[in-house]
Amino acid sequence: MSFSSKTLKPVLASVLLAAAFTFAWVGSSPAGSYQAPLSVTAVTETTAVSSEDAVRVDARCPAGSVATGGGVRVGADSPVLVESDSPARDARGWDAQVASLDEEEGPQRVKVTVLCARGVAR
Repeated sequence: MSFSSKTLKPVLASVLLAAAFTFAWVGSSPAGSYQAPLSVTAVTETTAVSSEDAVRVDARCPAGSVATGGGVRVGADSPVLVESDSPARDARGWDAQVASLDEEEGPQRVKVTVLCARGVAR
């Protein structure tokens, strides 16, 4: 599954909306107060894929941050296969595995982005 620039924006917007609802729900619990992240940053790793062999691309959150979402971006007509696209097991990044489908086209640029939240307001 690959995302074009037209589909990545709605996906990221959905992730941010889901995060906002999650934070609002935590605040509505009888026991607690509203807690929101002090900062949210996006970290992007870019690589060129030129081989049919799968290449792993990881975007990692800074120390003290956790991943709240992410995704892979390839060109609209790019011959790249996204074999996997998921949060890192430690919740501190986003992992993807990609491969070029046409070595003759030359290197294809792939971007993996993770959204990272840090801290809470009390």
